[in-house]
Parts: sequence; structure tokens; C-alpha cells
Amino acid sequence: MAFAARPIHNGASFNPLFRLMEDYDRYSKSDTATAAPSIQWQPKFDVRETSDAYFLHGELPGVNRDQISIEFPELQTLVIHGKSERTYTSGSENADDAAETSSNSHQATVEDEATADAPKATAVEQKKPADTAKYWLSERNIGRFSRSFTFGSRIEEEGISARLQDGILSVVIPKAKHYAARRIVVN
Repeated sequence: MAFAARPIHNGASFNPLFRLMEDYDRYSKSDTATAAPSIQWQPKFDVRETSDAYFLHGELPGVNRDQISIEFPELQTLVIHGKSERTYTSGSENADDAAETSSNSHQATVEDEATADAPKATAVEQKKPADTAKYWLSERNIGRFSRSFTFGSRIEEEGISARLQDGILSVVIPKAKHYAARRIVVN
């Protein structure tokens, strides 16, 4: 992605159009028209430039540090890529779900499932049930992600720092010091 000045629209009037364009891009990158959409997605980033550095702030919810890689495949080009994984399980697993369960509701146990002529299962033999839920909406990005940035000026690769906090990846890319011509006096 090359940096070019792009107007920022504070109003919400263009948001549906941008979302439609992103959906089109996602589906048009699939191998065939009937194939499922590509599993690769692009995280959203804010990019700021000061006189000393570039600042990238990108949304990577649910991604751990060890799932992110930042590389320089070419001069002045930075690529951020990785993989986002999510698992879904059925049943209540947290305190909020447990609080919603009625106190007089019946909780199935291993003994409830055993028949008279079959031996009762132990806790070790118990398995989590498969997720059979019907999803009404699935908007979360999962799978491999990649985002490339090409900078207009030289950058100092050794001085780059990155931090992941609360699902936001912050990368600071310092600009290289400007070359100043020097004159050498011959004695």
C-alpha cells in the first residue's frame, strides 16, 4: 500500500459504501466465482507521519504476540502478517452464562446418560459436545492476515519498535537521518 493523501470523512454517510467495497474485495479475491471467500484478510490500520517517524496502529483482536510477524521484504516496505484463530464451544463456560441458568434447571451428568446394562462412564471418558449452534451472523475475521506498507522516504530498520496491547498493534518506524553533504578540507 503506497501512501497517498486520502480525505477523511468524519460523517457516517460513506461507511456503508466502504464496507461494501471491502466485501467486494474479499469475495473477488476467491479462486472461482463459486468458491468460498479467501481466508486471507487485511487488518485495519491508522497511519500517522511526523517529521521523525511513521506510526502504525492496527486492530488485531484476539491475536497473540507469537501469531504476528513483521518483516522487510524490500527496501522501504514493511509487511505485517500472521494468523488469527478462534474456537467455538457449546455450553456455558463463564460466570455470566452460569448466572443465567435457572437454579431449578436440570444439569445432565454422566450417570444420567448411562443405561441399566451399560457401565457408567468416568469423568475421564467424558467429552465436550460438538458445537451444533446455528450462527445467525459471523463477522469476525479469522485465518491468515497480511498488510503491506511502502514508505515514501528512507527508514531506519534497526530502530523499529512494536507493541501489542488490548488488541491494538502499535509500530513505530523511525525515518532515516537525512544525508547531509560534507566538504572535506585538504591540508
